Amino acid sequence: MLLFKKNYLHFNEIESTNDYAFSLKNKFIFREGLIISTDYQFNGKGTRLKRWESVKNQNLLLSIIIEPKLKISNKFIINQFISLSIVDVLRSFDLNAKIKFPNDILVDDSKISGILIQNIVSDSIITHSIVGIGINVNQCIFQKYNLSATSIFLHKKKISSVKDIKCMLINKIEHRLKEYRSGKSFTKEYNKELFKLNQKHRFLIKNHIEIGILKEITGDGKVIVKIKNKLNSFFMNDIKYLF
Repeated sequence: MLLFKKNYLHFNEIESTNDYAFSLKNKFIFREGLIISTDYQFNGKGTRLKRWESVKNQNLLLSIIIEPKLKISNKFIINQFISLSIVDVLRSFDLNAKIKFPNDILVDDSKISGILIQNIVSDSIITHSIVGIGINVNQCIFQKYNLSATSIFLHKKKISSVKDIKCMLINKIEHRLKEYRSGKSFTKEYNKELFKLNQKHRFLIKNHIEIGILKEITGDGKVIVKIKNKLNSFFMNDIKYLF
């Protein structure tokens, strides 16, 4: 299966790879296997309306089209296998990558990668997903955030090939997509890779700060946190880590 080596668009710069992908949704090229990448995006998007910072020619910035054909109620499966694909890549550099739900990958408590998934739905079925991924590769200076940023370069102290990492990521996603279509469940593996699993941490839950212990994230994306010796279930939009 070589889906992601057939439809490939690369730009020196673009407003946003996800936005460009979405603009193609009524065209024939908009099908599984389309990859849109860029050296720089001047309006890169993260989750919850945040911007994605990236220095030109330093990082991996791309969007991939997949056709998951699954019920909207099962959409978290996409997040699971995409997150695990990125962890696979970072582990190949001997980096201690962990998943910070819903859409970040951290190394040693600093953000190294982000995911933005936009789904196209018809009759409660996700027909297409635009999967935007950013991985900090060679950037060495970042703006200051509550959650600090990092890169492969800052950990390995050497320049890495963005092109090689892109090929590696595409191969990992292909492999995970094949596993998904064979019926594999990713929930157990995903939970194993969660940031601060079974550790006390501060969370913002429905505008209230709580100290709790993350126990698991269910297959349908519910966050299970132990607070004051009681297990509580939250929708992802209602809870986030505090730093």
